[in-house]
Amino acid sequence: MNILVVCKGNQARSPLVEALLVRSLGAESVRSRGWSQEAGRGAEVLSKIREYARAAQLSLGNHVSRRLSKEDIEWADLVVYMDRADKRALRQMKCKKKMVCLAKYVDKEEIPDPVNIPRGFELGAVCKLIKKAAIGLILSFTPKEERNGSTPTD
Repeated sequence: MNILVVCKGNQARSPLVEALLVRSLGAESVRSRGWSQEAGRGAEVLSKIREYARAAQLSLGNHVSRRLSKEDIEWADLVVYMDRADKRALRQMKCKKKMVCLAKYVDKEEIPDPVNIPRGFELGAVCKLIKKAAIGLILSFTPKEERNGSTPTD
């Protein structure tokens, strides 16, 4: 299954989710992209996200932001998005693939953007929310009888 992870800028949330999924599912089946103009400028992952990933022993490799294309959508079997704006952007691109909001796996409506963290959130909490939601997504691919009690991103 090919999984496409989408957020606005492809500099924080989607690269972090991509790294978590790659650890469990393999690099060839996961990619991340951003839908905004800024995403196409090849910017690096935000330093605060890179620091979190390093502390969590996640590899972001040499990730640079990439803009979402119709080819990316065609490649995907599942498109994972973070918030309402992402869903709107995907619909504007006529995405007909199965789409799911990552926040569903933590009983939230949206995953906050660490670039513009809403009041009441802190970066560490947002990153932990992203990790918990990614684990929920990974577990959704594994039948209950095959789960051995370990966490998929350990």
